[in-house]
Amino acid sequence: MRPVATGRVRTIGRRTARSGQSTYLRRSSTICRSKPGFQPMRPDIATALDAPDSVLDEQEQSFVQSIRQHGWFRTQIFAESNYPEFSFTTGFWVGHGFPEVIVFSMPSNIAHDVLWQIYRMISTGSPPPIGELTSTIYANSDALLLPVARKHYQDHLGWNRWFYGSDEFPCLQLLWPSKEGIFPRHPDAGEALNLAQPDLSCSSSFS
Repeated sequence: MRPVATGRVRTIGRRTARSGQSTYLRRSSTICRSKPGFQPMRPDIATALDAPDSVLDEQEQSFVQSIRQHGWFRTQIFAESNYPEFSFTTGFWVGHGFPEVIVFSMPSNIAHDVLWQIYRMISTGSPPPIGELTSTIYANSDALLLPVARKHYQDHLGWNRWFYGSDEFPCLQLLWPSKEGIFPRHPDAGEALNLAQPDLSCSSSFS
């Protein structure tokens, strides 16, 4: 992967993703209730960034150091059986008060560039809207960001659960449309599109 201005990537199998919650961090009660026009506010929370190196193993230290240095981190999870690959961020919430982002079935280099684009938007005070179509993320199509239900955190966001010490952080699923501009779960969406982007949203239907 070519060098980028911020962010780093860890590529791992789904079963090897960090799944435990840290025991040295206090829990945060701050949760983003996503609405159109949401303006990020950096949360006052403790994370693994506050942990001394003495309580972190080598992999954890590397993970935390990457966020300190670059502002965010991308974890890529390989496809497994009939479940698609996906990438998610760590650092958006603690650094800028914008929810972390997860995206499915997107090539690694494209996912990194897209998530970097979102990071650049939030770090300059122009975050993308949540819950409505936006043309600010992809070059040639609309995008849609929807809140992820917490019931999906354990199976998908292991490193984030470890980093934040709990499930008390918001996350958004970034959706991409078909060539016809149709999004997953729309009545006209095909089975392949729906399978490529599993539904992690708080709502079970497209709106």
